[in-house]
This record gives sequence, structure tokens and C-alpha cells, in this order.
Amino acid sequence: MDKRKLFNRQALLVAIIALVNYGAIKFHWYYSLWWFDMPMHFLGGMWVAMLLAWYLSDDRFSTDSVGRVILGAFIVGLSWEVFELLLNEQFVQNAYDLPDTLSDIFFDLSGAFTAVFYVALRIMNIPESGLKFYNAEKS
Repeated sequence: MDKRKLFNRQALLVAIIALVNYGAIKFHWYYSLWWFDMPMHFLGGMWVAMLLAWYLSDDRFSTDSVGRVILGAFIVGLSWEVFELLLNEQFVQNAYDLPDTLSDIFFDLSGAFTAVFYVALRIMNIPESGLKFYNAEKS
């Protein structure tokens, strides 16, 4: 795996996220556009998964690596939701919103799965026909 290429791509992604987040805070997009957090969670899930793929993988991107990356992205997304819940209860006192939390985690994981496919297809140059996310020998 070309770790330098992966690092550069995830650094570019985090820069885009930071720039869009700056605009969202400045222009109140999180409050005026009900859907705005969805693409942000998607991009955040992508970034976390790319960062974990860069950090946890060596020269190959195995099935175990994929599982660790997806699980790690889920844990980070869930931790963020707990942080939001505690912050809301302490300062804002908004009512807990389960559909919003589930939506956020869904988009975190969607971004993570997209990142896994991106890493496999574009960073590692695995042909689509060569993608296997199960062990065919054990089946």
C-alpha cells in the first residue's frame, strides 16, 4: 500500500472538512440547513476510516484490516454522539434525538465503507473483481 498517497489524500480530506466546517459555523448552516450534518458525518467517517487504514495497515489491506477500520470508525462515531449528548445536556439542554443519532452513525459508517472501497480501488489498485471481504477458503 502506498501509505504516503493515502496520508496525502486523508490530509486533503481533513482540510476540506475544516474549510466547510468553518463556513458552516460562520454562516450557521448547521442550524439553518437541517440536512447539513449528514454530509459532514459522511466525510468525517471517510476521514476516520482513511486515518485508521493509514495507521493500522502495513503493505496490504487484509480482511482483518477492513474489520478494524470499520469498527474503529463506528467507535469514533459513537463516542462523538456520546460527546454531543453530554454537551447538549450540560450547556444547551436540547432534548435527546434518537433518529438524529442513528442518522449520524449511519452516515459515519457510510463514509467509512466508502473510504475502505476507495483505499482498495485507488490506493492499492485492487481490481473490482479482486475485492473479497470474506475468506473463500473457509466457506
